Amino acid sequence: MTRVLMFIGHYLPARHFGGPVRSTVSMVESLPEVEFHVFTSDTDFKSPEVLDGIQPDRWQGRGRAQVFYASARNRTPWVISCSVRQVLAPGALGLKRGSDTVLRWLRPLGQREAI
Repeated sequence: MTRVLMFIGHYLPARHFGGPVRSTVSMVESLPEVEFHVFTSDTDFKSPEVLDGIQPDRWQGRGRAQVFYASARNRTPWVISCSVRQVLAPGALGLKRGSDTVLRWLRPLGQREAI
């Protein structure tokens, strides 16, 4: 099964981010042959409150996706990098081992080997 890791500012049950959330949910729900993982914020758009019904800073099921709702303190390159490593195998869809811009940005300082 193909795995895809998406980064979006807000995801269900957020309601105030509008079209991007609805479009992402529609894509996730309409492609059963793809295993989706979503990295997002634990709050709704322009709200400091943690979303109801979620557990921050851990992977959890939401519909057909696995979602990581990151708290403000965990929206860091290190946590994002660890999430990428947990979810995606080298060569997964959209990532080229050692050459992807996002992965180069996420690589901890001083680390030279490919992710």
